[in-house]
Amino acid sequence: MVDLVPIGPYKILEAYGALGFTVYPAAGTDAIKEGWSVIMEDDEIEEYTQTIDGGLGRKLEITYLVMPNAIETHVEVRLNLKDLGSGSRAVYGSIKASAIDYGGNSVHLFSCYRGRSLSFPCGSACILPLSPHVIALPYRRHFKLHVEVDLRVITTCDSQEEDKNLKFCLEFTRRVTSQEREVDGDQVEVNITWYLDRVM
Repeated sequence: MVDLVPIGPYKILEAYGALGFTVYPAAGTDAIKEGWSVIMEDDEIEEYTQTIDGGLGRKLEITYLVMPNAIETHVEVRLNLKDLGSGSRAVYGSIKASAIDYGGNSVHLFSCYRGRSLSFPCGSACILPLSPHVIALPYRRHFKLHVEVDLRVITTCDSQEEDKNLKFCLEFTRRVTSQEREVDGDQVEVNITWYLDRVM
């Protein structure tokens, strides 16, 4: 089984009776479109799993949560890479978000393999392209969001490579919306914006 990483949505999905997905399995193949009814039986968070036919004997299993009231939550991850003079820095790895109501599942905010790593000049500050960068969090008086960062930074200088792991977990609450960690001069800053006025 292989986990596919969605490239959206870019805002909270408000489902009024139906929810649809489009999956593009590979270049040159037809898109798989599927939809189903989303009806809340009560005011509890419900987890659903749907299995759809992916063709060629493949099955796609989609797990999603339906929340009666959700907070639109924006995540931003900024890298501040130390200046090593000339040379380039390649970044790859993963960033995941989870909450107690996610039932042990995580939302993949960033997933990049070494072969498709992002390249940055030394000494640069950049915002990682998260996809998605907006997630839903159940509205509660006290809520927490866990962000797991597992990035690799490869420095190439004078034909030599240095591999550094930036790995840590952060916890955000209504009062804690920004945190940063530094490893040997390279800094990762994670910022969370809660849109409490947009409770759905």
